[in-house]
Amino acid sequence: MHKDAPGFTRYAGAPVALVLAETLEAATEGARLLAPELETEPARIGFEAAETYEPPFVGFGSPTKTVTGDIEAGFAAARHVVEVAIETPLQYHNAMEPHAIVAQWEGGRLTLDTPSQAIVMSRPMFAAYFGIPPENVHIRSPYLGGGFGSKAVLNAPQILACLAARKTGRPVKLVLSRGQMYGPVGHRAATRQRLKLGIGSDGRLTALAHHAVSSTSSFDDFLEPAANASLNTYACPAISASHEGSRWDTGTPGAMRRRAISCFHEG
Repeated sequence: MHKDAPGFTRYAGAPVALVLAETLEAATEGARLLAPELETEPARIGFEAAETYEPPFVGFGSPTKTVTGDIEAGFAAARHVVEVAIETPLQYHNAMEPHAIVAQWEGGRLTLDTPSQAIVMSRPMFAAYFGIPPENVHIRSPYLGGGFGSKAVLNAPQILACLAARKTGRPVKLVLSRGQMYGPVGHRAATRQRLKLGIGSDGRLTALAHHAVSSTSSFDDFLEPAANASLNTYACPAISASHEGSRWDTGTPGAMRRRAISCFHEG
């Protein structure tokens, strides 16, 4: 659909409908029979396809730029200056247990059975969305089955299940398929990073400038704070960590554990 249309789909794999049924087989067949008509447009995927912008913050509220020490003086005092470029691709959590939820309303109280890494943090998020007090949200999560950051905040499929349960007045169970794990429940953003290192005659760092461009969705802001890793990793008197964003036609990224460097080349 066109981006200005009411039913605009923002990325491949985005939810477009929810089918309710008494059995999994009936729900699966109902979803198969849906035939949405979509007008396709070129997707912005990749750093070359989207312009960069300055985000309001990175990660969970960190500033976009942090500087300690005198960067220019540090590079001026360096005997050697090395510059490198690093790129990392989109990476998806895909835990052994997919995202799942059972939602039930009793009056103005919402009870959720769902794997959650952050029950206390999630309660006010659900409450704010549905306009109820946080104490009216009860989340049970005895087992997790893997999350790696993707099960820390609420997501679109959970909201859809809650809306369906409130609409029908009955408990609703929703379990994502393996293929549905790509898109609506977060991922690690792609990054394009450049590091400039100043090295003194004694082999110690004199200055470090780390700039990162992180992908995010076209409709929300979550920027991987990749450059901030340099702030407390290296013993250096002058460090600069800065960030920009790049809007892609994907789902919104989120927190993810452990970073792997996939590509390294000289700048």
